[in-house]
Amino acid sequence: MKWLDSLRFWSVRIPLLLTFLSYYFLMVLTNFDKVEAYANPLQPFKGSVYFIDNHIYAGPYPDPEALAQLQESHGVRRVVSVLNPEVPFVRELAQSEAEACRRLGMECIVLPGADARELAGVLASAKVRTYVHRYFMTSDFKSLVKEAASK
Repeated sequence: MKWLDSLRFWSVRIPLLLTFLSYYFLMVLTNFDKVEAYANPLQPFKGSVYFIDNHIYAGPYPDPEALAQLQESHGVRRVVSVLNPEVPFVRELAQSEAEACRRLGMECIVLPGADARELAGVLASAKVRTYVHRYFMTSDFKSLVKEAASK
């Protein structure tokens, strides 16, 4: 009957352990903007910054340090985000980005789920160095930005 004692022992502890772990997981998700900069397991998959046009760069979501580096090394003065701030964890990222842009004196434009036509309108409006981003930099996003820049 040793297995029955073991079953009784773990049948109480496993649900408790799962409850506590789910609480910490929820806590991390609600504070994703703070955790993302230090312990993001997706960082290697986010992609790189790409030169699209003489004044347009595209890439993944930039943390405040990356924004400062883009401003210093590439002269970026405007940031266009296609992230949707209505998504809970994205709202925190958008607020953090807007604050970093304000602190650096950069213009921040949010176009949730923009298509090539919407992006083209924003990119053609001024000839300032612009960084366009989505959370991950993928080949389809790169081609979307190239299409918008060519219009």
